[in-house]
Amino acid sequence: MCAFHDVEFSLDYPTEAEQDAQRGAGNWSLIHQQAVRCRRLGVPVTITAVMMKANYARLADVARVAKKFEAPLRVNVYQSVRTDAFALSYKEYWEGFHRLFAETDVIMIGEPLVRALAGLPPLPGGCGVGTVRVTPRATTQACVYWPGAGQPLSMLLDAGEKIVNSPTFVAARKLPTACEPCEFRETCHGGCAGRRRLQGALDQPDIYCRSFAANALDSTSEWLPLVISPRAVAPAPQL
Repeated sequence: MCAFHDVEFSLDYPTEAEQDAQRGAGNWSLIHQQAVRCRRLGVPVTITAVMMKANYARLADVARVAKKFEAPLRVNVYQSVRTDAFALSYKEYWEGFHRLFAETDVIMIGEPLVRALAGLPPLPGGCGVGTVRVTPRATTQACVYWPGAGQPLSMLLDAGEKIVNSPTFVAARKLPTACEPCEFRETCHGGCAGRRRLQGALDQPDIYCRSFAANALDSTSEWLPLVISPRAVAPAPQL
């Protein structure tokens, strides 16, 4: 285990009953036992949570569990790959981040919309730019949530870093036409490309974008954020 740079555990709820109901009996205990083991061996731990309809208001409590292991909490927004049952509404998405930022300190923001409204510059890498996902089927994708078979691994081996010029990677970098006049376009770039692709709306703004909500949703005017103000945004840790 000491050969690992760090070990990541998935924890979506702050209580044993909820976690085990979602992930299987004994999962909470297993995570705690192995996180303690990692720390004893000097291996850093990261706790990862998926922000979804069932837990969006309680992620700060999950962060408190992570703190017991001196671990950061990494939050991924739920993507509707197979079902919309856990998908966040526009209001839940923004309320979740507001609640989380009110009770925690931020190390890094990768979610494009949130990063833009926090006043941060564009990330230097990310989906379609500097990240390659290799699947168990020996294919590559620009994003872990990108639908379709992907490109054969042999293409990555032949093209190397030029894989970012292949059609899937180019599509993941595409700026929706409606976003061209937006003041946040350089950082946000239309929001999450994987989410837009899953919804068959790659050339439309992210569904959690305030412009989309203002034009397409009802009764959301009080949830159109003009700025996000995390308590603190520290530089990302050096890996």
